[in-house]
Amino acid sequence: MYEEQGSFFEEDYNSHVERFEEMLKNNESYFFDVDVFEYLAEHYLEDGNIQLALKALEIGIIQHPSSAIIIIRKAQLHASTGRIRSGHELLNHAELLDPKNDEIHLTRASLYSQEHKHEEAVQSYLMAIDLCEGEGIDDLYLDLAFEYENLEKYDLAIQTLEKALAVNPDNEGSLYEMGYCYEQSDRIPDCINFCIDFLNDHPYSFTAWYIMGNAYFQLEKFEQAITAYDFCTVIKESFSSAHFNRANSHVQLEQYDLAIEYYEKTLEHESPQGITHMYMAECFEKLDEDEKALLHYNKAIAMDEELADAWMGKAIVKDKMGMTSESIRFLKKAIELEEKNPEYWHILGEAYEKQSKFSEAKECYEMVVWLEPENIDAWLDLCNIITELESPAEAIPIIKKALELNADSEELMYRLVAFLLELGNTTGAKNELEKALNTNYEAHKKLFNYYPEAKNINAVLALIDSFRP
Repeated sequence: MYEEQGSFFEEDYNSHVERFEEMLKNNESYFFDVDVFEYLAEHYLEDGNIQLALKALEIGIIQHPSSAIIIIRKAQLHASTGRIRSGHELLNHAELLDPKNDEIHLTRASLYSQEHKHEEAVQSYLMAIDLCEGEGIDDLYLDLAFEYENLEKYDLAIQTLEKALAVNPDNEGSLYEMGYCYEQSDRIPDCINFCIDFLNDHPYSFTAWYIMGNAYFQLEKFEQAITAYDFCTVIKESFSSAHFNRANSHVQLEQYDLAIEYYEKTLEHESPQGITHMYMAECFEKLDEDEKALLHYNKAIAMDEELADAWMGKAIVKDKMGMTSESIRFLKKAIELEEKNPEYWHILGEAYEKQSKFSEAKECYEMVVWLEPENIDAWLDLCNIITELESPAEAIPIIKKALELNADSEELMYRLVAFLLELGNTTGAKNELEKALNTNYEAHKKLFNYYPEAKNINAVLALIDSFRP
């Protein structure tokens, strides 16, 4: 703001501050120009002293009652501190003094946005844009686009962002929002077409290449995504996010060595992040390089002790290396961080089961089906544990409960048939088998996996044969 005020900017601002504070201390009245009051308010706001900033503006309004700009600055201060009503009142006053000042409408738009009155905010931004002269109109278009996004009017937001980029193709914020709007409106192919057109005119826009890469990634066109990220980093080698996303693309292609290479490039160009080391660890895990996987899981945890997935990954590697007891300790740490993560509970249950701690495993599986009732594998594991601890008869109410919640699950249907056959309830088994065959005939082989002896029961074989296509 002050850089453009010529000789005023070159003045000794410290003397203004000292003189203003001397005036307050002595309870006297000194005269200051409008520009000085603007500077004083900005100075105190930068120091976090809102009260002195407000005091400077209030005195400024007394000394310069016809100055709209000081009133606008006070309104902006009120807007930043959530004093919506008084902010509007001040702007109404300022508008009487200077009706063509675009800052009035910009500040009013900010107030409306805070009130979630986004339609009104849109109208205020449009008025500000009509009045705006010179630089900065691209940022106004960007602010307007945000309001359209708040209204979920993504097509209008895209049109507005196109205007911003027509004014200033280097407006990176507008490019990022363009990608976001295409994503939110489920128009990813259109995003790619936009990037192609934009890059035809601005081939060195690393941001546009990055957005194109993200769009290809979302379409699972990982080779094209890699190409786009490559162009991005050729233009700006230090752009760590492009290296990171390129690494993620290689992971999707199961090119784990290349993924590790680009995660390492990410670390070269940004402060090390735990998440990056965790992803590297997962790649080493896929390559069966367990020691290196542990090394990077440990680095991830050292950087971010609350990175639950890193504790989980470390636990899985420890278990793979035959150290299940240690694995359980790390699994518990992961659950401590994310106690409602069903995957964590499921893996902990499997670890307990491996150690023949069936009661503990049962509690884990019960937690999984409570958190994630649609998890068929967890229901089956729970039934198997109950069978181990008690009997197949005790598992039947559980699997029936599972079927109430997952009525179309052929796995549960055929497992129920197996339990009934195991208990000698042939009539009940045939009734349930008929339901299962009606649901999915091809899945009947699951019955023989659950209960191989079913192959020797003629009534079962005859019923299955009667449903043969």
